Parts: sequence; C-alpha cells; structure tokens
Amino acid sequence: MDGHGLAHPRRAGIAVHVGLLLGIPTVGVAKGLLCGDAAVPGLARGSMAPVMDEGGVVGMALRTRAGSRPVYVSPGYATDLETAVAVILSTTAGFRIPAPLREAHRISRVVRERSLGSAGGP
Repeated sequence: MDGHGLAHPRRAGIAVHVGLLLGIPTVGVAKGLLCGDAAVPGLARGSMAPVMDEGGVVGMALRTRAGSRPVYVSPGYATDLETAVAVILSTTAGFRIPAPLREAHRISRVVRERSLGSAGGP
C-alpha cells in the first residue's frame, strides 16, 4: 500500500485498514513519515534505520536504491516488520518505489488521460 501501516499516529494507517477489510496481508510503504523519528540509513541499497515512536519500533527507514532518499516501511495487516522490509526490497530492484505501486500509478495516469480526453479536458 502507498501509505503507512503501524507507523501511523493511531497505529492503524491505510495499509492496516485495507488488509483488514480484504483479509489479506499488507505492507505500508510511504515517502515520508507521519509519526516518529528515524536516523538516516546508509547510502547502500538495503541500508535501514528503525522508525521509533513512543519508545517502540513502528517501521523502518529503508534505502531501496543506492543514494536515493529512503522510503518508510511498516507492517500493515497480518505481517511483521521483517517480512515487510523483505517484500519491499524484493519489489524495488533498480527503483526507489516498489513495482506494484509504480504500475498502479502508471495505470491511473492512463485512465486519467483517457477520461480527460473523452471529456474534452483542459
């Protein structure tokens, strides 16, 4: 999910809600933090730093591409932090953002362009 899981002020971001509603494991990955603090991870792909909030670890700042800005990974529904990080690393080879989110964004652009084109658009 493009959003947070446990790394949310109420410990239940969009990744938790969607996973619960659909009954499937989910992972949250976001470009910024909503709560907590994290050190800057090393510059190498796979470098991590825990996201800490209220004395506990709620996510991980993760470098998915060498030298790029980190993303913030947190467990959603029916998963743990270790699995969440593994999932994100397995879907980001050569990219900062996971493949499913890149594809969803691409599809949304196509649908938007078609919609604007059929409506006369600006």
